Amino acid sequence: MKILNIELAGFLSYSTPQFVDFTGANVFCISGPNGAGKSSILDGIVYALYGKIPRYAGRRVNTEDDIINHNSDRLSLSLKFKVGERVFLVRRELVRGKSQQANIFELIDEKAQPLGAKRNRDVNAFIENLLGMDYETFTRTVILPQNQIDRFLKPASSEALSERRQVLQRLLGLDIYKEIKKLANQKCRDISRELQMISDRLEGELKNYTREFVRDLEKKLKEKEIILKTSEEERQSLSSKIEELKSAIALFESHISTLEMYKDITARLNMLKGKKEEADRLEVLYQLQREAIPLSNLNREYNEKKNRLDSLKREELKQEDERERLYRELEKEKKSIEECQRYIDYSNKLLGFVPLGEEIKELEREKKELRDKEEELNLREKELASTEDEISRLSRYVESSESRLEELNDKMKSESEKWDRIKGILDDVRELRTRERDFNELLEKNKKLSNSKISLERELASIVKDIENLSYELSGMETELEKYHLERIKMSLSVGDICPVCGNVIESLPVEPVELQAVERLNSSYQEKKKVRENLSQRYAEINAKLERNNRDIEEIDISLKELEGDIKEIRAKVSEILEPYSVDILDEKLIESKIERERRELEVLINNLEKERDVSLAKINDRKEYYTKESSAIKNLRAQLDRDKEKIREKEKLLSERVSQTEISWEDFVKRDFLKESQEIKNRYQELLDSSNSNISKYRAYIEKINARLVEISDETSSLEKNLADLAGDIESMRRELEIKCQVASSSLEELSELKIDKILIDKIRRDFEELSVKSNLFEKDISLQRENLIRIGLDPDAPQGLRLLKEEYSAKMNYLRELEERITALSKEIGSLDTQLKNAKEQFEISESLLNKKKGLEKQFNYYKIIDDALSENKFPEFLIREVMENIINRASLELNFLTQGRYSFSLASDDSADIMVKDNWYPERSRKTYSLSGGESFLASIALAIAIAEEIRGKRSLDCLFIDEGFGSLDDTGLDSIVSALAELENSGIMIGVITHNRELASRFPYRIEVEKEERGSRIKEGGW
Repeated sequence: MKILNIELAGFLSYSTPQFVDFTGANVFCISGPNGAGKSSILDGIVYALYGKIPRYAGRRVNTEDDIINHNSDRLSLSLKFKVGERVFLVRRELVRGKSQQANIFELIDEKAQPLGAKRNRDVNAFIENLLGMDYETFTRTVILPQNQIDRFLKPASSEALSERRQVLQRLLGLDIYKEIKKLANQKCRDISRELQMISDRLEGELKNYTREFVRDLEKKLKEKEIILKTSEEERQSLSSKIEELKSAIALFESHISTLEMYKDITARLNMLKGKKEEADRLEVLYQLQREAIPLSNLNREYNEKKNRLDSLKREELKQEDERERLYRELEKEKKSIEECQRYIDYSNKLLGFVPLGEEIKELEREKKELRDKEEELNLREKELASTEDEISRLSRYVESSESRLEELNDKMKSESEKWDRIKGILDDVRELRTRERDFNELLEKNKKLSNSKISLERELASIVKDIENLSYELSGMETELEKYHLERIKMSLSVGDICPVCGNVIESLPVEPVELQAVERLNSSYQEKKKVRENLSQRYAEINAKLERNNRDIEEIDISLKELEGDIKEIRAKVSEILEPYSVDILDEKLIESKIERERRELEVLINNLEKERDVSLAKINDRKEYYTKESSAIKNLRAQLDRDKEKIREKEKLLSERVSQTEISWEDFVKRDFLKESQEIKNRYQELLDSSNSNISKYRAYIEKINARLVEISDETSSLEKNLADLAGDIESMRRELEIKCQVASSSLEELSELKIDKILIDKIRRDFEELSVKSNLFEKDISLQRENLIRIGLDPDAPQGLRLLKEEYSAKMNYLRELEERITALSKEIGSLDTQLKNAKEQFEISESLLNKKKGLEKQFNYYKIIDDALSENKFPEFLIREVMENIINRASLELNFLTQGRYSFSLASDDSADIMVKDNWYPERSRKTYSLSGGESFLASIALAIAIAEEIRGKRSLDCLFIDEGFGSLDDTGLDSIVSALAELENSGIMIGVITHNRELASRFPYRIEVEKEERGSRIKEGGW
């Protein structure tokens, strides 16, 4: 894969669109001062391909605050690259507040053909598949980070192998093996804990749940179930006998109950016979009441018609009164019509004044318009004067703005000089920060050593005290041991022996025996305490030596602190005068730079705002002057027209005054009154009243005719009702005489019949109850006969009541035995249920135990597997093996590249000792090898190029290396080194590999035949024109 070109806009330090073409040469450099935006070009290549950049590794990326230039709201990147013979174009865009957009095209005959990948992850997957490299591999092989190659070539410390191992681990991604070992170790611990838990359960709660325990429970359950089955059969037999006894008792009790009910029904039947006779008599009277209903209806009809006749007579009187009232209202409406006609005539007279009134009102409107125009003209003259004042004020403001701009520009120039001075001493600020950090670290270390000294002194004092106490105790023990020793000597002597102390003959010996066990215990305690004292003495010597070392370290640190304090005071004095305005944090260079940038922006904003305000004021002055010229001319013309209009209105007013004097109405009335409206209102109002009166007259006449017609109807209906009432009176009298005769037959009268209240429901109930009891009596006689037959058939005497008592006693005895039997069955059922529950639980626990045993076997296999991995990766054996193999491959490849670049003079080799240092062979002097730190600037550059190519090829494996970017900081180079670089670059130019070197070294950049120069401007980075 080769990079052809890239276009950046709104990305990192690039605010405006910048185009970089990489097709000019195979070997080139990207040069520019620190912070100019050189590395941002490489970030743009990576971001265009993978949507993220190396400098934010470990952070959340693709946010606008991270990558969009602060002067832009949108970034866009277009990268053109070549894979084999195919050319591709990838584009990415990001707008603040929105998600990233990506597209990839293939260029066929310079035409972009979409490849169907529209989403970010689709584009990323396509590129990874196309290049055969993911993001991590690309950033470790195509773009080598700053200082990594130099650290590999010239390690900072003496431990070269450790330094190079760190570089290779980062570039090759070998830290994964640490994670694998950590994971395997964690898995071993987890599985071990789980195995322990399984063993605890198997040896604890599941220990007794064996196959024999389950079989014993099954045997007990079967025995109990056989006993339960026998008891159930016995209960069923006993229940059948009890049911037979229960049926016999029920039959006997039913017979006795039936006899009692038969006696009760017979008594009730005798009682109802008297009530039935009275009910029959009331039934006859009830029928007479029904025959009297037509008479009541005739009386009701007579009364209704009589009431109607009275109502018609009252209505006739009311209708006559209403007719008289309508005649009076008719006369009133006729008088109202005459008055309305007079007002209508007056309205017609007012219509004649309408034309004159309109002319007068038109004249008043013209006068008002003339006054309004005059007022408007006066206002415009005032505004014109105000405009003249505004022009003068703006002119003065423009003059002051010009003066203020000159002052601000002078201030910007002076401040820029001051800012340049401040930036020039930032290196001193960084040095001061480093010295102060070292000072604080030493101060902290001194504090720890002082605390350690106090602790050691306290421990020494404690040891000395313990040694003194032990010495005192040991002295007492020695005295006691001497006494015991003398006693033992005495015990070895006999009467008549020579005393070894005084030389006299021993005549007698003490009778008190010596306790040998006490002596042995004392001697043992003595030896132990003596050993403790020796250990304390040894500990005292160790702590004392440590305390001396501690004191020496404190003295050395005090000397270093004094030296650092002097250096800090010297540097601070140097920079304090210039950095006095930024005294918030004198060591914070970023804060200083941000404050400088903020002051610069504030001053630029003031100048820009003042220039804008000045330009706006100048534009306003021109507008105001143009407006003043036009407005003054317009006012002059309007004033002349106004005078002419005033003269015309005075002549018109004189003519109209003469016409008004000929009427009886004043000029003010003509102005105020609306004769047309007033005439119309009078005419409308009284015309409406006139129409209403005519309508009312028509209504009254219609009402009178209606009343006359109603009076005729009332007269006809009254005559008909009087005739009907006479006929109804005869019919009522005839029916009354007939009913009185029937009442006499029933021993009653018509008046009693009308007052008598007969309950027909009660009569029907009494007759119905009598009939029902008669039927029940017959049924009970049949039941009693049938029950006697049944009792005799089963051997019982229905007339012997003691038979029922004997049956109940036998039933009670059998029921008691049944309850006992059921209690035994219940107890057995509970016991069987308990055994069944135990059996189920035992089976479940047995299954759990078997499952845990199987799981234990599987976990033990897993544990052995992870243990093998953990042991294999312990102490970094495998990663170290890989690093050694890779390092040998890299040195071999780099040796070939270096030999090629130096035209056969130099090559690499590893040191023969265990230091694993990189040696440089000089074929001009084959008898000796050189250390890498002895290389000159030019030689270091060529060695770094060779190592970079070798490391990239090793990481890529079998994939060919087409392009390589080295973001490396090289030191200063002499002419010889630069000349060697020129010849090496010529060799690389013909190798077919595209190599880009990023450097801020101007001497090195000048020796590249092709270079891309980056400049830093106020609004962002810029690719210098003609950079190639």
